[in-house]
Amino acid sequence: MSEIIENHLLDKRVKIYQSDDTYKASIDAVFLAASIKDAKAGQKLLDVGLGTGAVALCVAHRNPELEILGVEVQKELASLSQKSIEANNFSDRFDIVNADIADFEKKHPHGSFDYVVSNPPYYSDFSSSPNISRAKAHNMQSTPLSAWVNICLKMLKPKGYISIIIPPDKLDEIMALYNLKKVGDIKIYPLFSKPDNIDAKRLIVKARKSDKSPCKIYKGMIIHKEDGSYSVEADKILREAGAIEEL
Repeated sequence: MSEIIENHLLDKRVKIYQSDDTYKASIDAVFLAASIKDAKAGQKLLDVGLGTGAVALCVAHRNPELEILGVEVQKELASLSQKSIEANNFSDRFDIVNADIADFEKKHPHGSFDYVVSNPPYYSDFSSSPNISRAKAHNMQSTPLSAWVNICLKMLKPKGYISIIIPPDKLDEIMALYNLKKVGDIKIYPLFSKPDNIDAKRLIVKARKSDKSPCKIYKGMIIHKEDGSYSVEADKILREAGAIEEL
């Protein structure tokens, strides 16, 4: 029987419950959440592929007036997210739908959300992890990456914002989709593991539906110092609950 573990995010500001044998959130989730800021009362956010809830929990902490809905296909992960929502007193504004995103898209009204966030699955097979839950979280199954992100776009209101985090080799696919769907104001924010890394580990890509503003590429952030500790910039997000100001 799996053990449920209480972990913390944002220097213990947020509780998150995870299982020792299911997918666990990484710091990617905290950085992605830091791209959402200054949300207003009455606005709504959708987290597509909620997992254990790390992205949305951090967003909820930083944006206390935002209404949040998470979609997660794995029942156990959805249950863990629900436990975290209750522990953080977010139940009045944070709901979960346990469903495949393609089924969710068919039943939920399009254009319902001001923000959509997603740490989408991007591998094409199950070679990335022997753990079934973790493999499902990272691997494309019935919904390829571009189709996944296209569903996210359908859920957005005109002028709404989408934020995703992807490996750099998936950027071409996303940019082609955004060009086709007339998505603009694209901001690309690279995350580098260490100071001597030439290639980024991940890209946060934030964009706006029905917008014609030009694309911007930022210098991004170095996550770790040479000694392995977090950089000042990363520390402000991971421990001080700061936002990525450029986004």
